[in-house]
Amino acid sequence: GMSQLETGDYEGALGTFIKATTVDASNRDAYRGLGIAYVNNEKYEEAVVAFSRCMELSKKYDNVKVDSMKYLASCYYEMGQYKDAADTYTTVITYSDKDEKDELYYLRGTCYVKLGDENNAALDYEKSLELNGTDYNLCCNMYYNFKEAGYVDRGESYLKRIIQAQDVDSYLKGKTYYILEDYVQAEKYLIEAYDNGNSEAAYYLAMTYERNED
Repeated sequence: GMSQLETGDYEGALGTFIKATTVDASNRDAYRGLGIAYVNNEKYEEAVVAFSRCMELSKKYDNVKVDSMKYLASCYYEMGQYKDAADTYTTVITYSDKDEKDELYYLRGTCYVKLGDENNAALDYEKSLELNGTDYNLCCNMYYNFKEAGYVDRGESYLKRIIQAQDVDSYLKGKTYYILEDYVQAEKYLIEAYDNGNSEAAYYLAMTYERNED
């Protein structure tokens, strides 16, 4: 079953893990594998049952149980059960290694965004950035998440943080100004980036000119 997962044969893995859990209903690894197979087949309700069974069979919060909880939380999120997802991430954060916590805080924060809990979402996003640094893609994701939920000002604060950072190059500044729809500043920094040899700046510079109907 695990070999089939590795090779992308998710349908085959599903059948194999079902057989494994039938042969030994106390094999928690088989239930974890079954859950992963269900996830890859986008059968999230069935995956929740499998991961929950794996957790029931786990006496302590070891790697297998914690990993199953991560999958469980992602399943709840895909199903729109954001409160269950957030609660599960809370437990996962407690028992996960430090180098994983930045992503977990981000994921729980995104659940809070979906729940309309702006303050707790912002707190988790801040914890994620404290652990991960002011990562450009992470800040952009936070911006889009908040913007989609209607918290535009909060979202824009993450992009403005990028602009204000001293170590951000002119390309990223120009790209960020473009996203913020400040096309005057976007053009300024993108031209600077392009003149300094950054060919990727040409794309956003063209997009900026298009927005200005030039």
